[in-house]
Amino acid sequence: MGTSATTRGWLRLKTALESSSGNGRLARAASWSIAGGALSRALSLGGSFFVARSLGETGFGQLAMLMTTFTTLGVFASFGLGTTATRFISLCRSTEPQRAGRIATFAPLVASLMGLLAFGIVLYFSSWLSSFALNDSKLAPLVRLAAPILILGALQDSTQGVLAGLESFRALARAATIAGSALTIGMVAGAFLGGLRGCLVGMLLGMSVGCLFSFNTMRLELRRQGIPLKPPGWLSEITTLWRFALPTLLSSSLVGPVNWLTMALLVHQPAGYSQAGIFNAANQWRNAILYIPSLVAAAGLPVLTHLWKNTSGDEYVRLLRLKMLVGFLTATAIAIPIILAAPLIMAGYGSGFSRGVAVLVVLTGAAVITATLTMIGQALVSEGRMWTGLLLNGLWAIVLLSTAYYWVPRQGALGLAWANLAAFGFHLISVSIYYVVLCRRRSQT
Repeated sequence: MGTSATTRGWLRLKTALESSSGNGRLARAASWSIAGGALSRALSLGGSFFVARSLGETGFGQLAMLMTTFTTLGVFASFGLGTTATRFISLCRSTEPQRAGRIATFAPLVASLMGLLAFGIVLYFSSWLSSFALNDSKLAPLVRLAAPILILGALQDSTQGVLAGLESFRALARAATIAGSALTIGMVAGAFLGGLRGCLVGMLLGMSVGCLFSFNTMRLELRRQGIPLKPPGWLSEITTLWRFALPTLLSSSLVGPVNWLTMALLVHQPAGYSQAGIFNAANQWRNAILYIPSLVAAAGLPVLTHLWKNTSGDEYVRLLRLKMLVGFLTATAIAIPIILAAPLIMAGYGSGFSRGVAVLVVLTGAAVITATLTMIGQALVSEGRMWTGLLLNGLWAIVLLSTAYYWVPRQGALGLAWANLAAFGFHLISVSIYYVVLCRRRSQT
């Protein structure tokens, strides 16, 4: 009987993976994304222990602040072109291959140019950025050293967005695995050999490898699907992409800068970089919890977009509910062991990090909420409702900034963790209201 049940289970899984329905396409997309990303995520999480032990609390905090700064600036450099490419290519790759090729040409080119512009701005303002924003003038040379991250990150985001739009999930998983593994290996080796400076150099080398591989993979996938790269008239897509990319940028630009402001508030406190190091260590595990839900959300975006345009509202709503359930359950399953092992995890980073057990527990709770929210956010993108996303993110930003302003001076890293939990809890309530309205509307179409 056990063998029969197992056989039936495998047959159901095989049927789901081969199905052309929304659930089947989501299952294929998610399975490739999870399988491909498992190695790079495991390496990243393990690498964070070695980097933290090589740099210490303060050095790890400085690395966190630098990365938060460049992640924030990278939002503007990429200009939302990765998400934009995913949505528009998924809409027209079958019916308008010439247009899909124009978008695949436009997105990486403009992203690279925007990254180059951001690179120049950072070089010019590096001294001011270090002295006033980062509260440490000695970081100016490191800011200039790491500035090429903006170009590399924008290019990689746009090329992987094209791959997602093509639904080339196997190729995307392979590219993401190579990119993530190269980045982690570079950072660990660099930190061991050259401290914080060496870690940044290793990061640049790892990102360069990832960019080259991602771009080449994109080129090969476009050729395989018969979509021309560099087709004539690609400049004609500027207006269309601008209308979607601008609100995407504005919506995304709230998240990065607001997180950066809260981190800046933390490092301006007494022993601020030590507190930032503790928060960064705990935040590695929040990111680990969100990894699988984020992959499912990203993989499901082109599927949701296709269903929104071509099928009934019921199938669209069913897939959205499935994604929410997957996000919540997977995040909870990962979060529970992390909470139980929190003392051992934080001790693994070094003796000074043991003070951050409560920080890890609180951020773990915030991660479970965020995983569910991520799934609903993809519905906004699939329907092109980026201005609605901007409004909802604005409410989240107000709550996070106000609670951080109150708690961080009093509790340091723990205060910032509580502020994140409060903000995402409020965000869940506001987005859930929108979700109920959305499901009713789609079910009636």
